[in-house]
Amino acid sequence: MSLRNGRPLRVFHVPALVGDHGPSLASLERQAGLRSECVAEMPHAFGFSADVALWHPGEPPVLMELRRLALFARIVVCADVVHYNWGRTLFPDLRPRPSPAERGRPSWMRHAYRAYGRWMAELELRLLRLRGVRIVVTFQGNDARQMDRCRASGAWRAADAMAATGCTAGEDEWKRRVIARCGRFAHAIFALNPDLCRVLPPRARFLPYLHWDHRRAQRAVHSGRDEMVVAHAPSVRAQKGTEAVVSAIGRLQAAGVPLRLELIEGMCHRECLQVMAGADVFVDQLLYGWYGGAAVEAMSFGLPTVAFIDDRDLAYVPKTMARELPVVSATPETIADRLLELYHMGPERRNALGSASRVFVERWHDPSVVAKVVMRAYEPTALGQGASADAD
Repeated sequence: MSLRNGRPLRVFHVPALVGDHGPSLASLERQAGLRSECVAEMPHAFGFSADVALWHPGEPPVLMELRRLALFARIVVCADVVHYNWGRTLFPDLRPRPSPAERGRPSWMRHAYRAYGRWMAELELRLLRLRGVRIVVTFQGNDARQMDRCRASGAWRAADAMAATGCTAGEDEWKRRVIARCGRFAHAIFALNPDLCRVLPPRARFLPYLHWDHRRAQRAVHSGRDEMVVAHAPSVRAQKGTEAVVSAIGRLQAAGVPLRLELIEGMCHRECLQVMAGADVFVDQLLYGWYGGAAVEAMSFGLPTVAFIDDRDLAYVPKTMARELPVVSATPETIADRLLELYHMGPERRNALGSASRVFVERWHDPSVVAKVVMRAYEPTALGQGASADAD
């Protein structure tokens, strides 16, 4: 157990819910004896649950700010560790692109709120460092990924996907400023996608997803089924290459290949898992060069899993993990070929690939192992060091 002055560390995970990363970490840390709490600004659309939410639908926005200030006072007084996610601080240093909520406010109010958020974010980090609080930051995807850097490195699919969802050049500059600030104040920095290590400070370390307990995954039993059921779960279609998946399956069906697509959308997390458990193959994203949390869940069920893997980013991943990676790599141009190959494998070979996927998750995404890596970063002896998920 991590102790400070003879008592368990008090850890706060704030302020965004991106999948179940923060809540799962807080739960695992409590099991290890830490006093950990996950606080989110608002409830998650897919049903992931923090210990505390600062705002609930129907409440006036001012309540969130009052609760934020109260939480900040509590953190300053009693925190030993603050673990930020989505590259965020507790106070809202907002992106240049206005949110839907901002668009309904007068211009002076938007500018005043942005100035308040940016100034308070800087003050927040300075006060925490002054108090000796450990600061850990986890970046999870497009909170750090930048369109111009993607294009410069040849990752044009990722850049185009970001542009399709409204990212701008101004947002690239904003991300660089946020990353630089984290580099000044954070004791440890993690990246859940290896390509982010290209734009984060050199001490940032890749960290595997931990938000799914593979021991809970039980695949649905189905026999005598001729068709191959392909599941795909796009949270945002333009970010996942969904159009290419739908088009590829349509072309294969027209050619007589017995495939069926299960699009997992508009469901809570529990319902998504139920649909996934009944599939034969899972297709994750085809644009960003790594697999996401949904792919970890699919592999836990023993499903062969397809995603675009950019081999150039494997340099940031433990060598053994890269060698054992069972994900079938595909792009929008090759997804039809990969699905046809999986179909022609037949159930027996697909099940073997699915079993290898399950073993991979058990080794590399074991929540308790990943949580121990994170908790090592909470120790004062880890000052200035990121922690890798495994040596080899």
